[in-house]
Amino acid sequence: MIIISLSAALVSSIASFIITPKYKSTAIIFPTLMNTASRALMEEFSGSQKDHLQFGEEEQVEQTMQVLKSQELRERICEKFDLMHHYGLDPNEPMSATFLKEDFDDMVRFKATEYLSIKIDVMDPDPAMAANIANGIIEMIDSVKGRMTKDRAAAALKISKGEITKLYDEEKFLVDSMEFFRKKGIYEHDLQVEAYAKGYAKAIASNNMSGAKMLEDKMKMFEMYGGTFLVLREKLWAVRERIRILKYKYEQSVVDYDNSLPYKFVVDKAEPAEKKASPIRWLIVVVSTLSAFAATVVVLILIENFSKIKLK
Repeated sequence: MIIISLSAALVSSIASFIITPKYKSTAIIFPTLMNTASRALMEEFSGSQKDHLQFGEEEQVEQTMQVLKSQELRERICEKFDLMHHYGLDPNEPMSATFLKEDFDDMVRFKATEYLSIKIDVMDPDPAMAANIANGIIEMIDSVKGRMTKDRAAAALKISKGEITKLYDEEKFLVDSMEFFRKKGIYEHDLQVEAYAKGYAKAIASNNMSGAKMLEDKMKMFEMYGGTFLVLREKLWAVRERIRILKYKYEQSVVDYDNSLPYKFVVDKAEPAEKKASPIRWLIVVVSTLSAFAATVVVLILIENFSKIKLK
């Protein structure tokens, strides 16, 4: 038991010095509550109470975690820092992409904290590289989320522009249609009808039959065309309101396409570590020695019991 335990301690000590040491760098960020420039800059005029300087909530933390774990972010980081060669992989090997993903997942960890922040831990044999990768991930969050926002804004621009064009055509058709009624003298239906009714009553009261006849003809014209005029007027108002709303949405999409705000608050940037994080040599030696000792005890007990059974 003593010989095996000492041998295990010696072997584990040698192995712990053979293992390449790794250094850990940590960065901490808070997601923002608002992710688009239009919401932060334009919704204040519409009475929005959300503050674009406020820290994000659980929903924003989950969204940012999905971005951090995305294939796009991983590929951009691997390309930026040439991690294929840094991890000692051959890009010509058939499984090189799979091995790169596995190494990246082993070296880079993301964790949402209880304070609604996100901790980014990067392990690497080079302490400066570990810090650079962690800080590169922080910068890449804006790039990836910005690309997503820009793609959505571009689609919104295309859709809203097409709809506005259709509404302008509809507006022109309604305006041209109402020109017929303007030539008939119908401009403000309700006010004109009220004025003609009062004038007709006064003409009758003053025994002005010619004036009453003229006003009666006017009222008959309003009775004939007034309903159609009102329907077209309501449609025109509705179309113009839709144009107003779509133009506001279009302006929002333009702002989101041309501009972007940071999607996170950086609490701590990563710094090169001065002390290695792994391996912990004394822990390796202790665990290996105790494991060898326990295994030896079990084996000796089995051998002794087997000998007794054999004797019986």
